[in-house]
Formats: sequence, structure tokens, C-alpha cells
Amino acid sequence: MSIKAAFLDRDGTIIVEQNYLNDPALVKLLPTSAAAMLRLREKGFLLFIVSNQSGVARGFISPQQLEAVHREFEKRLNAAGVTIDGAFYCVHDPKVEKCPCRKPATGMVPREWKGQPIDFAKSLVAGDKRMDLELGKNLGARSFLVTKSGYGEKTRTELAAEPDHGFLLVDDLAAVAAQA
Repeated sequence: MSIKAAFLDRDGTIIVEQNYLNDPALVKLLPTSAAAMLRLREKGFLLFIVSNQSGVARGFISPQQLEAVHREFEKRLNAAGVTIDGAFYCVHDPKVEKCPCRKPATGMVPREWKGQPIDFAKSLVAGDKRMDLELGKNLGARSFLVTKSGYGEKTRTELAAEPDHGFLLVDDLAAVAAQA
């Protein structure tokens, strides 16, 4: 039996984009994020965070700061009743290191969870950047561009000239959950 999962970008999708977030006090959930994640859970999705965090390799964020931000992020989600199944961060510098985990590569995405294979055709990816959409394509999952936060509007504008982009435009995670 296979399972389905929602692979969600963190910054600009679930929380307010802060550009190399290194202070846990600045973690702020976007208004619809927690309720949307609860709705995805109700629909049977595992919840995974997949986030490029090159600020670590670039020296903008220490590994300890990344961990502290993640703990605060989970604390805020938990306070809203949301638990995540896993969080995966790529900390490599894209200009120096060619790694298999940096989105849109699929290396940080689990292929199974607790012994059950993940069915990517039933899964989804949501984020505010092209790399999130390309991750979904590379996995064979539905891709959602969240346009009303983070870099979503900028990404939508950049992709407007591509007639067959193969992803869904949504305002926020609530719209993702509604269409999941």
C-alpha cells in the first residue's frame, strides 16, 4: 500500500519570508498555513517540509540558528495543532556545491515513510519559487505555486510567458488544501 504526501516549502509558503531567517523570534506563520496543513492531514497527506537553506553555507545562518528557527517553527505549528512528519533542509551553496538534495533535485525527498512507499502521483508540492514547481515535476507530483506570499507573485510573473507550465496557481496553502 502506498501513501501520499504534501511536500511544502517553508519560507514564503508556510511562514513569512524573512530572507535568510536566522532569528527564531521572527518566525511568523502565514494566516492560512496552520488550518491548511490540518486540512491536508485530514485528507490523508503526510506533511513534509522541504527547504533550501543555503544561508548556512554562505555564512548568513549558523547551523545552530537554523536548528533554533526550526524548533520555533515547529513550536508555532504545534501550538496551532499541526504536527509535521519530517523536515528536510539543504544547506549547500548552489554556486559552489552541486548536490543531489538542493531543490529542484529530489535528493532530500523521502521515497518511503515508515516502510510504506510514497505515491508521488497522489502527492503534491507547494511553494513560492520555480524550484518548488520543478521539484514537483521531477517527482511526478502535482505542483502548486503559492502567489500571495514570499516570492510567489514574482515567480508567477516570470512564468507567465510559459503557456504550458504544468502547475496550479493558488493564493495560499488554504487553496492548495481545497484542491488536494
